Amino acid sequence: MNTVTVHLPDDLYHRAEEHAVGRGASVETLVQEVVKDYLEHLDAPPPRVEAAPQEAQLDSERALLMKRLGAIRARIEASGEKLLSWEEIEEEVAQRRGGVREDE
Repeated sequence: MNTVTVHLPDDLYHRAEEHAVGRGASVETLVQEVVKDYLEHLDAPPPRVEAAPQEAQLDSERALLMKRLGAIRARIEASGEKLLSWEEIEEEVAQRRGGVREDE
């Protein structure tokens, strides 16, 4: 065990002493607990920040889109029709645009 000398203003020491005595502890024990809690707080992962309402709305819309796309895929697979590759999708989009590709 190491010894550390801490200089506290009188009013802070008296408040700490009152708090410690109220808990049936010493100021030394109180200081040890405070340092331990502080270090555990530093080691803890950062708190999870809740998504802003706009982000939550986007997440909800993305989930709905994924559900709809999954249903479309399931219908295509159930019909026996083959799924298109990315290249085939790009070709079909270009055809629908009058032969113009997005990268041109």
